[in-house]
Amino acid sequence: MQLFRLDKLTIVSSSSEEIKILLRQKLKNAGKPFQIITLNLDFFRIATEDQTFQLICQKADLIVPDGAGITSLLRIKYREKVNRITGTDIFKSVLELSDELPIRVALIGSTEEVLKKVNEKITSSYPRLNVVSLLSPPQNFEGNYEENKRIIQEIKKSSPTALFLALGCPRQEYWIAENMEEIGALINVGIGSVFDTYSGKKKRAPLLFQRMGLEWFFRLISEPKRLYKRYLVYDFPFYFSELLKIVRQR
Repeated sequence: MQLFRLDKLTIVSSSSEEIKILLRQKLKNAGKPFQIITLNLDFFRIATEDQTFQLICQKADLIVPDGAGITSLLRIKYREKVNRITGTDIFKSVLELSDELPIRVALIGSTEEVLKKVNEKITSSYPRLNVVSLLSPPQNFEGNYEENKRIIQEIKKSSPTALFLALGCPRQEYWIAENMEEIGALINVGIGSVFDTYSGKKKRAPLLFQRMGLEWFFRLISEPKRLYKRYLVYDFPFYFSELLKIVRQR
C-alpha cells in the first residue's frame, strides 16, 4: 500500500487483494468501527468546500481513490501508478469473505424494491452470508430525531459486522461518522449507487469505459438531467483548478 495526499486528505493506493486482506483482518480481529471513504472527484470537491466534511474524511480510517478524476490527479502529482478502488469493489470483497468468515451485513438506503433484488442476488450467490438488516429509510430521515433514532436502534438490534449505506455524498459519510460507534459494525462504508447497479436497476459502464477512465461519461449520457450539473458545472472546473495547482507546484 502507498500513501498519497491531495490537499489535506491522505489517500491509500493499493490492489484489490490488499484491500481484501485488510477487510479480512478487521472482520476477524474485531476492534473499533472502521469507516472507509471511496473518494471520487465530487467527494474531493465537497471536502474542499465543507470543512466539516473534510474533517470527517481526515478522521476516516481509510480513504481509497475512486474515479478517474482522483487517480489522474495523483498520477500527475506523484508520477506513479494509482489503482482505483470503488465502492463496488469493497462491497463485493466483503460478500466474498463470507465464504470463510461469519459476516452479518446491514444494507441501508435506496428503495425497498432495489434492496429486495440485492438481497435475492446475495442469497443466491453467497449462501453463507447473513443479511441481518434491509432498510429503506424515509427521505431525509436523519433530520428527524425520532425517525433517525428508530433507524439506529433497528440496525443496532441486528448486530451487523458490516454496514453499507446508500444515501449519496456527503449524507452517508456524515451519518456513518455520527452513528457507527453506537451501532457497532466493524466495517462501515457509504456506497452511493452501488445497490442500484448490483441489483440491475441501473447499468454500470462497460468494462472498456471503466478501463479508460470514462465511467463518469457513461453515467452522464445515461442520466444527463440528473448529472450534468455535477459533472459539467461543478466537477470539471474544479478538476482543472486542482490540476493547475499541481502543475504550478511542480
